[in-house]
Amino acid sequence: MGRTFVGRIVFASMCDKLVDITPELEIVPQLATEWNWSADGKYLAFAAKRGPRDVIVIVDVKRNHEVKQIDVKLNGITTPSWSPDGEQLVFTGYDGGITDLFIVNRDGSGLKRLTEDKYADLHPVWSPDGKTIAFATDRGPKTDFRT
Repeated sequence: MGRTFVGRIVFASMCDKLVDITPELEIVPQLATEWNWSADGKYLAFAAKRGPRDVIVIVDVKRNHEVKQIDVKLNGITTPSWSPDGEQLVFTGYDGGITDLFIVNRDGSGLKRLTEDKYADLHPVWSPDGKTIAFATDRGPKTDFRT
């Protein structure tokens, strides 16, 4: 095997893993969570462990090429979801043991926290018109989400 095999290969398999291949041709599995297609079908976004941090990885599927790695200063990231226009991602971020929702631009700029409370905020998804984000939470039945 030559060094031409060095790089990252994305597998959409039952295990949903991102596999790194080191310059020494060692396979290093990395867990990836919740693949999410962009509305135009050109890109996949997912959270993956890169070293000590979680990052959002954006892959150009046709070219089989990682086009962006978004590193935010949080303890963990899960379930990124594309906005309908493909310009932003919403995701669950872990900060100090608490889960909150965040939005970031596809280029990694403009990180914005949407929730900041003691409740679990998980699995966010955009509405088709991009005006609403739905998510799972443990807030209770009297919560008013119209903000």
